[in-house]
Amino acid sequence: MNSEIIDCVENFENYYKYVCDEKTKKLFTKEECGYIWLCNLFATFYDEDMELKWGKLLYETIIAIIEKKQLKLLEEKYEEYLLCLNLIGTDKLNWGSSIRFCWFDDDVIENEYKNYLKQLGYKVGEDND
Repeated sequence: MNSEIIDCVENFENYYKYVCDEKTKKLFTKEECGYIWLCNLFATFYDEDMELKWGKLLYETIIAIIEKKQLKLLEEKYEEYLLCLNLIGTDKLNWGSSIRFCWFDDDVIENEYKNYLKQLGYKVGEDND
């Protein structure tokens, strides 16, 4: 019996290997499974289509916060943006004197979120469009 503990929460490759069953892998691409994994870090909807939708929105929101490019989301996806900020956790965000723009409260939290994004192909400091 293997007593090794496998981290499927913080590690997308392990999540994909051990959590995504064959049915899921037939319905969703590996990239889409990544968005589902990202969503599951914050919320579980027990509906993979909704988790895919919100995972993509969380991905966009986290990038916007890191790159300080939140205006487009505010203008185009206002309600979704606000909900994503709450899913991320207002205790992890700093608003300063702004009522619309925020940033991660400290470097440790920001690096944690960068790590999640890197596992999904995000390249820090590069054009990710």
